[in-house]
Amino acid sequence: MARFILLEFSATWCGPCKIQKPIIEELKELKDLFDINIIDVDENTEMAEKYNITAVPTIIILDNHKNH
Repeated sequence: MARFILLEFSATWCGPCKIQKPIIEELKELKDLFDINIIDVDENTEMAEKYNITAVPTIIILDNHKNH
């Protein structure tokens, strides 16, 4: 089980999200450390609302060993 959960909130129309994408892809190599979840705010408004996302890209890192 990965130590941290990385939530990346993005959108297909977001320029900075496209620039950030290769960096997130590189982090996927650290699968023992990070469980990476890419969330499209247009397709998953419920998650975006849960975390009060008002701008993209937004990255949230959660400790996988704590309650959220």
